[in-house]
Amino acid sequence: MGVVCEECAMNLCLDRTQQFSTFLDEVRRKIPLELPFSRALYEVFLTQSLTTQFQPIVDLKQKRVIGWEALTRGPVESPLHRPLDLFYAAEQAGVLFELDLLARQCAMRRFGKEVEEGDKRLFINVMVGALATEGHVSGMTHQCLAELGLKPDQVVIELSELHPVADIDQLAKAVDYYQQQGFRVALDDVGAGYNGLRIWSQIRPDLIKIDRYFVSGVDQGTEKRQFLESMVNLAHSFGAEVVAEGVETEEELRIVEQLGVNYVQGYLLGRPSCTPQTHINYTWPEAVLSSLNAQNTAGGLAADHWLTLQPDMRVEEAMQEMLNQSQQDFYPVVDTSGRVHGMIWRRDFMNKLLQRFGYELNSRKPLSELMDDEPIIVHEKAPIETLSRMLTDDAMRVHRDAFIVIRDGRYLGAGTFLDLLRVMTDLKVKSAQYANPLSGLPGNVPIQAEVQRRLDEKKTFSVLYTDLDNFKPFNDTYSYEEGDRVIRMVATLLQAEALPGDFVGHIGGDDFVIISEHPLSEVETLVQRLIQRFAEEAKRFYRAEDVARGGIEAVDRHGEMRFFPLMMLSIGVLHVAPGLITHQQKVSSLVTKAKKAAKRDPRHYVIQRVDEAEAVA
Repeated sequence: MGVVCEECAMNLCLDRTQQFSTFLDEVRRKIPLELPFSRALYEVFLTQSLTTQFQPIVDLKQKRVIGWEALTRGPVESPLHRPLDLFYAAEQAGVLFELDLLARQCAMRRFGKEVEEGDKRLFINVMVGALATEGHVSGMTHQCLAELGLKPDQVVIELSELHPVADIDQLAKAVDYYQQQGFRVALDDVGAGYNGLRIWSQIRPDLIKIDRYFVSGVDQGTEKRQFLESMVNLAHSFGAEVVAEGVETEEELRIVEQLGVNYVQGYLLGRPSCTPQTHINYTWPEAVLSSLNAQNTAGGLAADHWLTLQPDMRVEEAMQEMLNQSQQDFYPVVDTSGRVHGMIWRRDFMNKLLQRFGYELNSRKPLSELMDDEPIIVHEKAPIETLSRMLTDDAMRVHRDAFIVIRDGRYLGAGTFLDLLRVMTDLKVKSAQYANPLSGLPGNVPIQAEVQRRLDEKKTFSVLYTDLDNFKPFNDTYSYEEGDRVIRMVATLLQAEALPGDFVGHIGGDDFVIISEHPLSEVETLVQRLIQRFAEEAKRFYRAEDVARGGIEAVDRHGEMRFFPLMMLSIGVLHVAPGLITHQQKVSSLVTKAKKAAKRDPRHYVIQRVDEAEAVA
């Protein structure tokens, strides 16, 4: 397969008449005339009539678009409109690299014209084969960007695994060149390619894009989820961020977010369009685990007090550092950028040096030659169950009882398996002791602890106290079993609608609590949505005739028969500013008053702010 001539490549982006004419002559010379699509293919080059569409890539943490992948299409009326037909024709004609070059130019032109925000990135596909050949022209992409007023850090070079690579060493050199120039490099279609972990480990990409096959239906079985989880953990251990491609359902989105994926791309969040879309036309599902579950992650076990060593320091230097910190049994190996390289196990390290001639043979070597380059590394958001499973799978590695925790591909801290076992034991005890048996939600003790923690940390937060109106008449009329079903429905509804990071608890009976640190305007919107959703869901528990007349006849607390409307949800909201209250009991007292006021309000909710005069110091 041919390589683009250097002079043509370096000047194509400038579109100078003479150089472009030379480029066209080169293309015309290569395309065999006997191919049925030769004329249509040459027309694409002659008119530069490629269409670029942009599909958004979304940051799962910030819930915003961080860039777009440029997708190339042929001319609309051409038989080569479909990208598969277009690139197949170019491959058959021997001008695949030339088409790749033209597609890059068109994408960068459109991006430079349409996008003004400097923090957004363009993801452009580059043929791996083009970079893995000795004739690859360095500097062309950089020069094109300069002509368009763009910077290298605005571009991510996507390398596809879908074609075999003959010379990975040459590819690694090209990738290193791009990274030194300020570009980020992504490995595309991971899991579906020819070269697997070898190309991954050798080129050390900044991002990993997991093929849509492993994302599609990830919520419907354990095999894909386990594979995806392994890929995410492996990527993070290499210091790379992860993009999940082909996310098309909310269930898939929920799973990839739980597994620590950094970015997502797919029809659920945005289809390709001719103009880069900066806003996501999607309402995020606001189901969230309780705060207790959110704390049960590897990040909660990470301690940063451990001595770390650098991979390029000499063994004799590392030994001296270790002698000065003799209480440690392990030492994470981390470079100055925070990327994790491995682990030094004190016992193994010392045994090797104390062997005959061990010190003389190894003392001047870089530490990286003696480290364990496969320690257990987990993302901070990984559930402790995942960490426990990795420990079980690693049971044969004796004396290696520690793990490393990373955040955004960088070292966060380390922990021991003794810490893990202690936390898991405590969780089992607390879950059984404090969870409400009907809903499974945290009960009074965790609720009080969550309120007190926010008071101690001087946080601004809101407490939502929910209560059911006309629940007792329903219970008496329809049975306690039906009443329990309503309670479980409320628990499910609150968890599904709560805002990200909110804590949901069950005080008992039909009383629930949500603790939220979101702005009060968002809390009020949540309250209105909860009341509306409950009103819709509650009708399912009544007979059709009771729904039609808007309520039921039942005995009131005075023993008299009267009419009770359908159940409604009332919510009292207490907004707490920092420093006004020091104990959770005062919060409980004030929010109870707010709840009672909500039951009298025609809107079924009230919002009250803590007044300095009534706050207890």
